Amino acid sequence: MTWQQAAQYDAQVDLLRKLANTSARFNVREMDGQPVLVDDRLPNGECVRVDGPAAPDLMRHLFHLNYYALLSIVGLLEAARGTKAQSNAVELLKRLKLDQDPLQPPTSQ
Repeated sequence: MTWQQAAQYDAQVDLLRKLANTSARFNVREMDGQPVLVDDRLPNGECVRVDGPAAPDLMRHLFHLNYYALLSIVGLLEAARGTKAQSNAVELLKRLKLDQDPLQPPTSQ
């Protein structure tokens, strides 16, 4: 790994850490028969409702991929640097698309 690749790897791990640290610490619940995300730390337990046919699958993913899981992934990525697992860690970072804004349409090139 060149120093440029190492710098990019570290930058992406830092981005993932920031993403984890700024994510809501939500729980998946059911309210009125609908899946919702609830942040129990907030006074009113504010929630986000998810509608549509994909809602159960999305909630299942969000249940497993939460704040604490993201922090654990960051720790694994840091530990993988310089080991046999590094190529898998680089591939994971690539697939996470941390350099892209999910709310912006992709640019055609």
